[in-house]
Amino acid sequence: MGKNEKLQHRWSILCRESSIDSQTNNISLFNILEQVGIDAEVFAEKKGGAIPMNLELVTLWEKQVEEEGVDAEVEVELQDPDGKPLGKFPYTISVPKRRHRHLVKLNGLPVTEKSGRYTFKIRKREGGESKFVEVGEVPVEINIRYVLRKQREKARKIQ
Repeated sequence: MGKNEKLQHRWSILCRESSIDSQTNNISLFNILEQVGIDAEVFAEKKGGAIPMNLELVTLWEKQVEEEGVDAEVEVELQDPDGKPLGKFPYTISVPKRRHRHLVKLNGLPVTEKSGRYTFKIRKREGGESKFVEVGEVPVEINIRYVLRKQREKARKIQ
């Protein structure tokens, strides 16, 4: 933690869906993702670009000071296995209480035609700072499966 840091990143998790209980304010995360597989043929039909699925990147922030509210700019960047940026998802947060959850909803997971470890880099910039500082990352393994069409047709006939 930096010496002037007022807001700390506690955790981030990639999942398919979340739900907040209205009575307790507790969050439930469903289908937490560590890896995603897609057939190369499906990927090619979609012309690449993104795996068609809805996702949520859920992050918990915590104030480190007693001040009324703490504001920060946040930038989430998705990188492919080579570190190539595939998209940025910026947002600002204002944390009036001790903790704050934030959800980034994604309609599709941007990918290149490469299997491997993709990473969501979480960065923040608090008032007065000139640069974003990386505070966390969430990896997801993407497996683009190359199955020959004849093998797939043969498997369907057997079923």
